[in-house]
Amino acid sequence: MKEGIIKRDKCPVCNSTSSKSIFNRSFNEDILKEYIVINYYGNADIGFLEDVIFEIVKCNKCNFSYQKFVLDEGRSTELYDKWIDPILAQKWNDDDKLGDLHTYTYILNFAKQYLKRESDEIKVLDYGAGFGDSLILAKEMRFDAYAYEYSSERIRYLEQKGIKVVDDKNRMLFDLIIVNSVLEHLTYPDETLKVIISKLNKNGILYIGVPNCSHIERNLEKANIITDATKLKQSLIETSVNAFQHINFFTSCSLRQLFKKNGIKPVNPFKQTLMKPLSIKSFIRPFYHVFYKDYLNTRFFLEKIEK
Repeated sequence: MKEGIIKRDKCPVCNSTSSKSIFNRSFNEDILKEYIVINYYGNADIGFLEDVIFEIVKCNKCNFSYQKFVLDEGRSTELYDKWIDPILAQKWNDDDKLGDLHTYTYILNFAKQYLKRESDEIKVLDYGAGFGDSLILAKEMRFDAYAYEYSSERIRYLEQKGIKVVDDKNRMLFDLIIVNSVLEHLTYPDETLKVIISKLNKNGILYIGVPNCSHIERNLEKANIITDATKLKQSLIETSVNAFQHINFFTSCSLRQLFKKNGIKPVNPFKQTLMKPLSIKSFIRPFYHVFYKDYLNTRFFLEKIEK
């Protein structure tokens, strides 16, 4: 295998070695080279990608889809610190901030209700914190807030904002752990999830959110035949695919398998009924989750399964 590339021979969810290819193109193709230039604004190492295959496979056992050839740790660091322009990343983060703040406000308020504690009694960890929007809000709401982050650029940003950053050596346990838009980026999501759960207090709560990729196979049929790099990028974005960044493509079903395997389960949606301030939406929400989103949802509050 080429230096800097990892070949994932097993499904990251169920470890099956049986899969079928649903997208397969070479970075030797001019359109793929152009796609990488456009996608990373000319910052990516095109020469390194020579003879590398951009392949997405679907597990024949659990139907989970994932990118087969991914970057190793060293090249991933290069991707997040150099290929992705930090100024542009900050701009994209700011563009999405309003929607994210609404989500984080809901998560933090639900945690208070679930844990039955005041904010300053709750330790919050955002695992893969990015630019720390959830933690800036958590600090304003008087939570005891911490970040775990991979990118050295983002760690510097978090520390400048006065956010406490923990690393792998830290043994602290947390009452609320937020893992939002993280699992889709990880080479070994199952192993990382085990680490995350080990940091959760016995009666703590976990929030996980990933893009919904329910129709990835159908959508990639179109991307397989596109001959224009800009159109290819747009098609892949609409499918929640981003070469070497979004490398895992979850559905509600594959997420639930991962949760069960790791001893966690979704919180009963009816526990969300009495969220304050009370509204018609707060009463409708659990029925919406049970009868509709249960099949499509890829955003969950989770708790440990009692043994």
